Amino acid sequence: MRILEAEEVTQEKVAEILKNAAFNISLEDSEIYINDTNFPLSLRINHEKQFIMLYTFIPFLDDLPIEKLNEFSSDCNAEYELVQFSNTRNTDGKNYMYGFYYMFFNFGIIPQQLIFTIREFTNSYLTALREKDKDDLYFG
Repeated sequence: MRILEAEEVTQEKVAEILKNAAFNISLEDSEIYINDTNFPLSLRINHEKQFIMLYTFIPFLDDLPIEKLNEFSSDCNAEYELVQFSNTRNTDGKNYMYGFYYMFFNFGIIPQQLIFTIREFTNSYLTALREKDKDDLYFG
């Protein structure tokens, strides 16, 4: 596949790349949802700043102290480079572990690199949660 120029990186084109790579996706507004994972995985394109943001989240167990959640996120960030981890209290009152990655496309994007990055992001996120919560204290 050829390199997509920055102006060619659109939701439709990225969706086509993902479908061709056998991802099960759905489109909603400005997001692409990848439905093949064990957790919600979304992709959003920011044309102004020229990046693709991958992000996901899962809920923490209820009633965990915020200090422990901050420590958990910090430990994940210290050990796993690809994903930026943060914990956030959502509007439903639950705390969630978010994972983010920003892939810039100022000079274009190689479709294979996008597919590889999505797979590595997913793997890194799951590995971090499994390795850092072996006793199921945070996610059960």
